[in-house]
Amino acid sequence: MKHEQMKSMKNLITLAACLAVTLAGVGATRAQQASASYRMTPHDPFEKRKFNTKPVKPGPKLIEAPPIESRIQQYKERKAAAVAAQLPAPKPTTAFLLNEVHVTGIFRTPRGWAAMVEADPIKLSYTVYPGETFYNGMLVAIEESRLVFRREARWTDGKRETTVEMKPLALPNAVKDGMTTTASTGPTATHMSPSLPALGASLNDDAMKKMVEDFTKLLLPMFGSPANVDPNSPEMKTLMERLKGAAKPK
Repeated sequence: MKHEQMKSMKNLITLAACLAVTLAGVGATRAQQASASYRMTPHDPFEKRKFNTKPVKPGPKLIEAPPIESRIQQYKERKAAAVAAQLPAPKPTTAFLLNEVHVTGIFRTPRGWAAMVEADPIKLSYTVYPGETFYNGMLVAIEESRLVFRREARWTDGKRETTVEMKPLALPNAVKDGMTTTASTGPTATHMSPSLPALGASLNDDAMKKMVEDFTKLLLPMFGSPANVDPNSPEMKTLMERLKGAAKPK
């Protein structure tokens, strides 16, 4: 009995060992098959990766004004269409940008304040009133020394942006030249008219000489500068006759 139990135990151990060897062989075979069937990666590991990015939509851009020739042609077409339809024709200022005009004069009229502006591209002047429209803006108000405009900028997305712009009254050329002159050109004692000092030298009385110099200083502002003192002018002749009469002995 005991011998049979030992024999059964050996058979179980042998069967377990065979089963273990069989399982180990199957695992090794599967491992070899897995290593033999290598799957390549979908991309080269040394290649720079490319990401799928969505296209960026361009943002709104400022609409630039067409050239002056195109704007003038558009104005002519609008004017012809208005005349054909028996409607008021548009003003010529609608073809010019605000930076293409400058203010040359401001004055009062029965309608109120008015201004004179000059279009730089064509060198023509126009009289404008508050409410006058330009290509990229409108005249809002007229003050004593400047014009107030409302500038309008248009974008491709339909947005409109408005800003306030001031244009001062341009100084006349004569005023500009006078402001740029140096102080050395002002009236001095050495810039006297040659006729008055000669008359003063011919007088023996020191008081008369002093009077000639005083008259010279008074006349210089009247003529604007010493170079403009004309000895043949009526004022100068009258003054010299009076001085000669005063210098004669009584």
